[in-house]
Amino acid sequence: MRPRRSSTLGDDPLAAVFPPSSTGPAAHQEVPRSARAITVGVSLDPEVLERARNAVYWTPGLTLTALATTALAAAVDDLEHERGQPFPARAGKASLRRLVRALGARPQDSTAHTI
Repeated sequence: MRPRRSSTLGDDPLAAVFPPSSTGPAAHQEVPRSARAITVGVSLDPEVLERARNAVYWTPGLTLTALATTALAAAVDDLEHERGQPFPARAGKASLRRLVRALGARPQDSTAHTI
C-alpha cells in the first residue's frame, strides 16, 4: 500500500473559520469497522430507484445511502411494530437468500418451500 500523499493545497483554508473538532475522530485515524457503512447488493424496481435518485438530486445534502438507510430502518421499525417486538438476532451467519423454487413448481403449489 502506498503512503498517502500530502495535500497540494497546504493548510486547510477553512481551519481559521471552522477549527477542527477535538471531540471527533481525527481525519487520519481509521474508523472502526462497526462504524463504517457496509455495501450490500440489492435489486430494486427501476421506477423506485429513479424516484429515489430524483429525490436525492433535488434534496440538498441528501445521499442515496442516507435515503436507503432511513427507508430501510423505517421498514424494519414497521415490521417490528406489527410483530409487537424486535426480531431476535440471527444465530451464526445464516444465508439471507430465499431457496429457489423446486424445478417445475408453480407459485400456487404447496410443495414449493421458502425460508
